[in-house]
Amino acid sequence: MPARSVGVLLAAGAGRRFDAARPGAKLEAPFDTETVGVRSLTTLMSAVDATIVAVRGEHTAIAMQAKQRGAHIVVPAHFEWGMGHSIAAAAALALAEFGDADVLLMALADMPWTNAQTLGKLIEQSSSHRILRPRFEGVLGHPVAFGREFWPALVNCGGDEGARRVLGDHAPSVMVIDVADAGVLRDVDVPTDLPRPSASRTQH
Repeated sequence: MPARSVGVLLAAGAGRRFDAARPGAKLEAPFDTETVGVRSLTTLMSAVDATIVAVRGEHTAIAMQAKQRGAHIVVPAHFEWGMGHSIAAAAALALAEFGDADVLLMALADMPWTNAQTLGKLIEQSSSHRILRPRFEGVLGHPVAFGREFWPALVNCGGDEGARRVLGDHAPSVMVIDVADAGVLRDVDVPTDLPRPSASRTQH
């Protein structure tokens, strides 16, 4: 079946505030019975038709897990320069591989609390000519759904600005969706952001 929705998991960041000595370590931190990265991957893959994961290397733990589950892997050139390079590489791959798709759901690998129902809501209300952003209690969060019209602009992203320029340049096309999911705002930045094992089980 052709893929209508393509999920992108941005998993190439160093996470220096979490562990400066081990780039990417926070995605391997335990989260319930999985890891931070695998939980984010599992949730994303449950909501989309196809998945692209931007990683630091093909032999990282998250890359191996993603490949085993049938996701496409991309190692962005100069990923260490910022998230924008990962967004650009993933968008270029989506344009090349998924000609029938009309929505790209851009998710962050260090946000394991987001629930699949929220992702489904974004996809259901998406279109080729819209950008959808989730909002929880008045605050905008992630992931962001980009209609196909905006994928070429994503290919031009770079540096640390992520997709902010694309969002700004196409502000009239941005639609905000209110959700009852605090997970769209909650990420893992430092080790103390992670709950104790018993607490993480009760929050998923």
